[in-house]
Amino acid sequence: MREDLFVTNNNDFTHEDRYDGQDYVFPPKEKIVVPSLAATHMLGFNLPDKTNTLHRLGWGSKVDPKTNKVVDDPEGIKRLANFVFTRAMLVEERIDPEVKSSGEAKAEIKPRTGIPGARSALPMT
Repeated sequence: MREDLFVTNNNDFTHEDRYDGQDYVFPPKEKIVVPSLAATHMLGFNLPDKTNTLHRLGWGSKVDPKTNKVVDDPEGIKRLANFVFTRAMLVEERIDPEVKSSGEAKAEIKPRTGIPGARSALPMT
């Protein structure tokens, strides 16, 4: 069963990545809905060791200008830690067009295009 997550990028830059043929864009401070498998691949979600993720992103090491040698990059760990994961839940609620609320006229029912307050990186069908 597929589990979706909200991923919030708390960095000050937009991060772009790709998983299973789908492009994902993570603007700063915005919640993006992604499958948990994509979050694991792209950002190391639920992995105890993030070394491979850091290297895949190019955030695991840098060249020390003083020695001209490749060294670990502690900033990469901070960047990765700034991605926050929360569980996305879909809740079903019946919409009864005959029920009027608070004396209002019958509301127009519009198709739902996503979760309020969140941008989806997945195509809506």
